[in-house]
Amino acid sequence: MLAASGTGPLLPFDLFHGAIGRLGYPITRGELHAVLGDPDLRRLLDRTHPGTSEERFGLFHQTLTDHLTGRPLDEGSPRAQEVHGVLTDTVEELAPRPRTLLVATGPTRC
Repeated sequence: MLAASGTGPLLPFDLFHGAIGRLGYPITRGELHAVLGDPDLRRLLDRTHPGTSEERFGLFHQTLTDHLTGRPLDEGSPRAQEVHGVLTDTVEELAPRPRTLLVATGPTRC
């Protein structure tokens, strides 16, 4: 999912948290923060505002993103199309589209 979202701190924490739950990996916010702070993983991530509501993160370099997106997937790993769909669904859940109010007007004369 990190490779699908691009390089650099682009992915909001809440979006990532919601999307991995949709993919079948339920994890608490605290557990996710612990994973992201792991010393082995931390070296591969670019994070801004860690631990805050404004936290965003992503892979630290384009070569890593290219390497991960160019590899064959392990059995059972979600495909890029599935990941993008899950991210889209999660965005819509977190920020639903505003309802459009249609106002009926009578015929107009020119």
